[in-house]
Amino acid sequence: MKRLDQGLGALGLLSLAAALALLLTIGIPITVSKDKVELKDWLGFAGNLLGAIFTVLAAVIAWYAVQRQIRVQREANLLSVMTREETRLENEIHAHKVCTEFLWNVHAAHEYRAAPLDSISELTKYIDELTAMGLSSDYIEIRRSLQAKVISEISPNLSDSVIFACVNLMTSAVLLRTTYGLIDAHGVTEEPVITGARKNLVAKQRNVMVTRDQLVTAEIEISLRLLRFRKRIEGALTAVDHS
Repeated sequence: MKRLDQGLGALGLLSLAAALALLLTIGIPITVSKDKVELKDWLGFAGNLLGAIFTVLAAVIAWYAVQRQIRVQREANLLSVMTREETRLENEIHAHKVCTEFLWNVHAAHEYRAAPLDSISELTKYIDELTAMGLSSDYIEIRRSLQAKVISEISPNLSDSVIFACVNLMTSAVLLRTTYGLIDAHGVTEEPVITGARKNLVAKQRNVMVTRDQLVTAEIEISLRLLRFRKRIEGALTAVDHS
């Protein structure tokens, strides 16, 4: 609005300057002239006046055309930025959905087991299942596996939270199996050690579900942001159409 006021002010000053120039150079000399003013003199004055008016009118039309072009370009740029943001949010929602499903499958691997994880053989089966899903004790390897599942770009915060939960789970499962192996090898039952290793694995399994619930909440928040962005995009499109 300020730009519009400034532009109209400049055109007003231009019109005033043109009127004063005509008055000083033609109007006053004709009026105060001692010689008889003929019709052709007034016609010349009128012609110059009309020429000045059309010049100012052309300037006004050109200014409005430029302002409209600037406004349309600005709205188009805004629309482009908002569209890119919409795409980014859609990709983020997709990544959260994939990671949420991934963590649910990891959770189901122990939640719906037919046999408890209280032996080396059952733990080995459990670890093999986690490995087949893409879990590993190595951060880089599991990050690569997760990226392959998501396909699109995944934010560091999202990938780190999932990787941290999965790596800790895998490490705890391997530690518990190793503990069973050491106890069997020495033929001694170390109940405090085995109990601690079991509690550690249960805690990491619970952390997988906590992380999953956090991802679900984050996905809902991003979906709401996406809805708001789409409304803004619709408003921007309407503004461009009416320009």
